[in-house]
Amino acid sequence: MNFSSLFGGGSDKPKASIYCLDNADWNVVADFNPTSFKYTRATEWALEQSIAMGHAWQRMAFKTGKVDELEVTLLFDESEDRSETKAADFMPSPANLVRSGLQSQLPESMQPTPSDRTALDKVTQLHRLTLPFNFGSDSEPQIRPPAVAFVWGPFEFQGFITSLTNEFLLFDEEGGVRRVQSSLKLQGRAMGAASDVDSLLDGDYTPGKQSASGNAGSKTSASRKDILASLLK
Repeated sequence: MNFSSLFGGGSDKPKASIYCLDNADWNVVADFNPTSFKYTRATEWALEQSIAMGHAWQRMAFKTGKVDELEVTLLFDESEDRSETKAADFMPSPANLVRSGLQSQLPESMQPTPSDRTALDKVTQLHRLTLPFNFGSDSEPQIRPPAVAFVWGPFEFQGFITSLTNEFLLFDEEGGVRRVQSSLKLQGRAMGAASDVDSLLDGDYTPGKQSASGNAGSKTSASRKDILASLLK
């Protein structure tokens, strides 16, 4: 596995990606990095009635940690060749704006014509990551959608896609899909990486111990690349 390629080849501007932890051939790389994303972490506590005099609050007893949730929207665009098109190509000239006002026609570069390029390919790839496959054997089946990791720069979220909404925004004159906005919701774990897919499914976690100085006394975790290397073998 070429991890320099997997993580953007050392580029100063890494691409947000959805890595398939069960099959590296099913990875999906965003055309544009998201403007924002949101993840939610929740823990469950039991509140007990206090019977001691003078207690102003209920006693709190930790029960369990719930799965984390991630929401992110990715834009896939095949409306033009971004390697050759300049930003100025998208703007009508001031003269045209004066003559026609708000009735200006789209500049020619924004009028998509039939092409072999289609944003539907990325939609199909994401759709596949929501379908169940047998990752076990015939005798011991393990039927589930693929495990994935959303990775952008230092942030990583491992889990499963629980919701996929695709909004089709632009078409060519033959109905080909040229621009799609894909909104994903994932459930799993943020920040802390699982050692393998089974531990991700089981929710395994080794609690750290608090030292006297207040710093968590845990072993140095493996690097993100090493963890994904073992997951993608």
